[in-house]
Amino acid sequence: MGYFMIKSLKLIAVFFTLACLASSSSATTYTLTVNGSTQQGTVPHFWSRCVGTGGAQLCTDANWKNAAKIGVEEAGFQAFRGHLILSASNPISWSSGSTPTYNWTEFDKIYDILVDTLKTVPVVELSAMPSALQSNGLWSPPKDYSVWGNMIKELVNHCITRYGKANVEKWMWEVWNEWDYKGFWGDYGGDESEYYQLYKYAAEGAKSADSLIKIGGPASSMSSNVQPFWNYCSTNSVKVDLLSNHCYGQSGTTISKPTGIRDDNRTRSNVIKNTGKTLLSLNTEFNSSYSGQGGSTSDFCISMDSHVNAPFVVKCVKLILDDASTYQLPDVLSYWAISDVFDEGSWYSSHSTTFFGQVFGLINQHGIRKATFNAFKMLNMVGATRISLTGGTGDNDGVDGFATLSSDSSQVAIMVYNFYNTLSGQTAIDSVNLSVNNLPFSSGASIEIRHYRIDSLHSNPYGVWQRMKKPLSTNSAAMDSLKAASNLAMMDSTTISYTGGAYTKGFSLPRQAVSLLLFKNKSLVGIAPKGQAIKDNCAFSLNGTVLRVNGTNKSYTKIAVYSLDGKNITCLHIGNEYCDLRQYLPNGVFLVRALGSGSNIIRKIVIGK
Repeated sequence: MGYFMIKSLKLIAVFFTLACLASSSSATTYTLTVNGSTQQGTVPHFWSRCVGTGGAQLCTDANWKNAAKIGVEEAGFQAFRGHLILSASNPISWSSGSTPTYNWTEFDKIYDILVDTLKTVPVVELSAMPSALQSNGLWSPPKDYSVWGNMIKELVNHCITRYGKANVEKWMWEVWNEWDYKGFWGDYGGDESEYYQLYKYAAEGAKSADSLIKIGGPASSMSSNVQPFWNYCSTNSVKVDLLSNHCYGQSGTTISKPTGIRDDNRTRSNVIKNTGKTLLSLNTEFNSSYSGQGGSTSDFCISMDSHVNAPFVVKCVKLILDDASTYQLPDVLSYWAISDVFDEGSWYSSHSTTFFGQVFGLINQHGIRKATFNAFKMLNMVGATRISLTGGTGDNDGVDGFATLSSDSSQVAIMVYNFYNTLSGQTAIDSVNLSVNNLPFSSGASIEIRHYRIDSLHSNPYGVWQRMKKPLSTNSAAMDSLKAASNLAMMDSTTISYTGGAYTKGFSLPRQAVSLLLFKNKSLVGIAPKGQAIKDNCAFSLNGTVLRVNGTNKSYTKIAVYSLDGKNITCLHIGNEYCDLRQYLPNGVFLVRALGSGSNIIRKIVIGK
């Protein structure tokens, strides 16, 4: 995205679009059918492989680190991609005719957080130009391409020394950011041929350090520039391991189409197919709108704050998965961005006390999870194998979804969304009749069915803030309300004895909303002895901590707190193992059910000092 700029908004088109998008208030009834015996291939979690950060220097900010930790633990994000690592860390000292010297201290401060603290596998954006090499400013070509290439070689060597060869060979390295947008290249004297030179020297430098480094480009603002980039590299024998670009759902209007994100992947996939080579496919920036640097209250600027983005993201994922038999699935579909700790348009420095404000982040600077974050949280619960779901609208507006089976066949996850190709409000409430057949559970098994929801009233702190009249500051009670609304809301939960027949459920689903239905096999296999849990560096409360259970060497990190029938229910997780804290007793005892990792047991955990 644009750095220190806001891309122009086509206001006339906005008003015209708003008039054209006046939706029908009449409700529609949809019938969806899931067949657990019809498997449709694997479901790689490409949407969680990476998420954006804004400028890489933000990674040292305390509020950013809190958001990143939440993203890793709850949404399963595996990497963070940020602009400016080279200019922010400024590692090179050099003048014409001299020998370059390097200081990686500032780089290490950032990447130690990403690699050592957060345990992620980075997607490294090699930008912008360090001051010693700038020919005409931050986003300009280098004064000397040979020195630029040698700097990339030394950077890779340094990372291998610090983080290990095997680890660094898993990273992805992307050269520059949107060279085809003038604010990142053309305004500073660069053109297409200059970018190809920039890439050539960077790739040669990286490969001279380690031939197994995964590097590529063109990191362009549109997929149409991927083919010319490949043509250059192929003609000039320049190494490429990955092809990347960005794609957003709209261009200055309230129309935002998930099909555009899907079609972007098709374009890149076709380029890769025609190369005859095995290349990685990356969309390293996507969102419903690129107009998110703050300052406007237009629908296409607040979509990343509101619930509307949630079904957009889920539909993008579903449409891409639908292509699995025909096109290469992306290795990375990276949402822009993780946090409202954000530097474009000077947003964070000038608005850091507000709760929301048309900024890209999934989590605001106060640690409040937005509705779209909860969509990624839902997606993190889908399984490894796709199973059949029919009856949806496909590319068209309305209700559709997809269903999955966990790797151990203990859980079926069904995502159902209702999305219209607009970032403005929709008022109609539709009906869904869901039929689930051939579940992979034995007859008589105890099956818990949970229904989670994101809409204007659920899992949507922005909606609560709106109803508060958008205060710039608030008291502790109001803050608690916002935090409570940021949790993934559970609509209902029931337990059935599975008979082997079809399970049917009817529910209402507002437009611009998402539901997740989880079917969990909760049959008990035994009773575990009492364990001890200790508080981890903070006072224990239902609203968040890490519990370490003695003897198991495991820390359970809170996902969310729900209230059901007047009782608090907290879901904790570590890896694939989940704990449901069913009851908090006055004597400090939790009754716990552990799921996953081959276990399905009851534990009684005593909260210690």
